[in-house]
Amino acid sequence: MEFSKVEKKEADQTRVDFFHLEDQYMLFLSNRDKEKVIVHVYDSLLHHKSRSVLDLGGQTPLKVQLINNVPILFSKITNSNNEQELYSHNIALNGLLSSTLLITKYKNHGGYLAKYKLSVSENSKHIIVLVEHPFEKEKHEKISVLTLNKDFKIKAEYHHSLEQTSKNKRINVPIVTNKGTIYLLKRYWDKGNKYYLATQKGAEFSQSELKLRNRKIADLKYAISKEDKLILCGFFTSPIRFNFEGVFSYRFNNSSHPEYKKEAYLTENVVTTFKHKKDIKEKGFGLDHFKAKNLLLDTLGNQYLLAEHHVVENLKTGAIHKSKGVLLVKFTKSGSYVWSSPLLTNQKEQNKYSRWITKIPFMYNNNFCLLYNNTDNEKTNKLDQLYGLNTLYGTHLVEFNKLGVSNNHVITELHNNLDERFAFCPKIILQEDQNIYFITENSTKTKFRIVKMNLN
Repeated sequence: MEFSKVEKKEADQTRVDFFHLEDQYMLFLSNRDKEKVIVHVYDSLLHHKSRSVLDLGGQTPLKVQLINNVPILFSKITNSNNEQELYSHNIALNGLLSSTLLITKYKNHGGYLAKYKLSVSENSKHIIVLVEHPFEKEKHEKISVLTLNKDFKIKAEYHHSLEQTSKNKRINVPIVTNKGTIYLLKRYWDKGNKYYLATQKGAEFSQSELKLRNRKIADLKYAISKEDKLILCGFFTSPIRFNFEGVFSYRFNNSSHPEYKKEAYLTENVVTTFKHKKDIKEKGFGLDHFKAKNLLLDTLGNQYLLAEHHVVENLKTGAIHKSKGVLLVKFTKSGSYVWSSPLLTNQKEQNKYSRWITKIPFMYNNNFCLLYNNTDNEKTNKLDQLYGLNTLYGTHLVEFNKLGVSNNHVITELHNNLDERFAFCPKIILQEDQNIYFITENSTKTKFRIVKMNLN
């Protein structure tokens, strides 16, 4: 393993972007409430070169995206005419702003703001901006879809009125593929969650509701295959709302109508791993308090859907987050169900927002892998003996084989050369060949360092 030196940070900086550019690395730290972005630059050996605070002139950062091997920071601000402006900022290799462009601006309305969501194809050839127009009561939701050229100037702009009425809180996910196919994935509350998929071809815009044979969709995730097709996998509900009873897989090819749609029920063995038979009898069959977290594909096109248990208990002493574990579901390239593999982690964390108990998945050698922290300190009294010196929470690496059998490895000596306790901050910030990069932090989240770990 290789390590950077420990650096200081603000405790609420949770948004992280990390890029490998030429012979150096760039780390971006920011949060949703403040108007500054911190950029750390490292050399190829993770030696710290510089730290910069980007001055955005009062703009709020939206996201940082690597486009054509250049870090681009997108931001927004409300101008004096009550318009919401969208900007792009090129970041130089020294971590400083090199150029700024006003992409577009849309009028706000009645105290509600226009919102921007961006999507960039994996090959960086297609950049789209979804504009969610301000909320207007009892009117149909209005959106605009902008396509940008490589200089982030608008080359096409289309306006659409959706079938659904406008809501203040909206969940719209724009997706663009390497071939330029534009999708819009939508979740809409109408006596329960409903899911829609739309496609845009030029000015033509078509939208279809995603439906299963007998059950309603509870949650889903998406991925783009190497054939440039959209894969949707998720869970369907039992007659009890939000109770996961089974799984499904869709595939789309430049259309909002699926090439296939396949479903399968969860087995009793999977459900009873997380739920006692008495609870099943009282509350019904299925998984409670689970949420779809990730959808990953291997090089053969097999699909891996991960769901995580998470429940929050609000006490006088604060919120306690608990997670029994995760469920991994494998489908073939053609969407056929293969297996489901439950994994118990029994984590808990007392905090306003959960941070340490998140699970981070990745693919390696066509096997699904997972990193997570053991936060059960009541049982783990000998942290240093099990995981190495200065361990706040012990880190585990789990690998699932081709049959869905999991193998749990303890990661040791992550923090031995430090002078206070640190823990793995659950986020893989980069994966290159046999190496993964992640961040470790101290208990107050005011110090961090980057770790490069070889998976061999």
